[in-house]
Amino acid sequence: ADAALETFSLESLKKLGLLDNSVYRERLEEELSVISDRGFSKYFLTMKAIADTATENQLAGPGRGSAAGSLVAYALGITQVDPIKYGLQFARFLRKDATDYPDIDYDVSSPMELKEIMQEKWGHTTVVPISNFNTLQLKSLVKDISKLYDIPFTEANAVTSRMVAEATPKAKAKHGIKAGVYTPTFEEVMEYSESLQKFLRKYPQIKTHVEALFGQRRSVSRHAGGVVIGEDLDKHMPLINSGGVVQTPWSEGQNVRHLEPLGFIKFDLLGLSTLEMIEAAVGHILTRKHGIENPTFQDIKKWYDENLHPDAIDLNDQKVYRNIFHKGKFLGVFQFTNEGAQKFCKRAKPHNLIDISAITPGTFKIVEWRGKPVWVVHRTPEMLNIIDSKVDYLADPESSSEMQPLYAQNKYRSVKPEFLVLVGVCTHLGCSPLYKPGENKELGLEWKGGFFCPCHGSKFDLSGRVFKGMPAGTNLEVPPYYFASNTKLIVGEDRAS
Repeated sequence: ADAALETFSLESLKKLGLLDNSVYRERLEEELSVISDRGFSKYFLTMKAIADTATENQLAGPGRGSAAGSLVAYALGITQVDPIKYGLQFARFLRKDATDYPDIDYDVSSPMELKEIMQEKWGHTTVVPISNFNTLQLKSLVKDISKLYDIPFTEANAVTSRMVAEATPKAKAKHGIKAGVYTPTFEEVMEYSESLQKFLRKYPQIKTHVEALFGQRRSVSRHAGGVVIGEDLDKHMPLINSGGVVQTPWSEGQNVRHLEPLGFIKFDLLGLSTLEMIEAAVGHILTRKHGIENPTFQDIKKWYDENLHPDAIDLNDQKVYRNIFHKGKFLGVFQFTNEGAQKFCKRAKPHNLIDISAITPGTFKIVEWRGKPVWVVHRTPEMLNIIDSKVDYLADPESSSEMQPLYAQNKYRSVKPEFLVLVGVCTHLGCSPLYKPGENKELGLEWKGGFFCPCHGSKFDLSGRVFKGMPAGTNLEVPPYYFASNTKLIVGEDRAS
């Protein structure tokens, strides 16, 4: 499995034209080493098979959560977001010293259809839906048993509608919890809700049934997107039949962990209605604009790959920012259904938007501006101390060549010392230097961290200032930008901060 995964990954990276890029090659080798050490090569091969099957029949999401930080996943077509281009960290997804299993949420337009295709292709005992066991809860028990004893619904409903709210403050105080969401346990609601206690004193028969039945299994259903995939699963677990569907005898979810301790990995195949809408919209475009009467999925996929795929779409298209984000046309826009996000966006009127809260100290993120890469580096206090030290090895320590806006004309070349914003294009040949934090003997004794251009050997410090005697004649450029809030950075607008 390790050899197969390495072969697929290298071949895929070659098709993307990235195999000869040392940054991508080194990152791929690092990830493959972690995946192999953790024993998850088969998991990635299975995810590749799922993604290949899915994208032959329907649109898949570009990538959700920490899995988008994996170059292996991107190369294999599991995700569509280049993690190096956007500065995403693999360690947030998988580490050598961690013990948890990988968890890739894979979005498709029709998960039920995908599961049926996979079962037809690989067998019903190879692709098995995960069971959900629904248990009897306090609110429903009180209502159902009250109905059995002809207790008026209004009386029972009055109790169940306020019993949790009554118990929560006292339960939080018991645990010393002063803020945040807390859901009291069954025992805590029974102990702290005065309305429930009064109701149960009036109808003691209800209490007897509730205490006996609470937490018992009410029914068996299926997980919304979870499946287990493995050869001959019927030989490794006693599969059950629920409503004519073969499924697992155990569950796996937010509150239950049955499968993982037994060595079975859950694969999440989730439905995203946005993808269905995109498929339909592209179909209308092909019919109305390109004269294709009944476009096939292959027609839709081709148009998507050429126009909407993250590697093809212009994420800095100012028409989109002006007509959608500035005017507040947020219908169906993911992450902008919340009123707070909508108000902020209309007020800030972004030309692009960077969430700096996700950039951990010592790391960086890459975004695009006017077709160029822009780096946002979160510098540590140690990095800032290095910038404060002697600068006799720099060609232009004061940045007199004005490669930055007026508000960034300082030794840190930034509005806020901890955040450096640079255009990631070398001032010699226009190639993109590499971010090299920390000392490196191969780069000389003066090197304490910065940016290195392997094309011609130009070196820049942690403020983007060029070393003396380098082919690059000037410091790296600082683009116009400003902070819209403590966590939001907007590049492209020159607004003094």
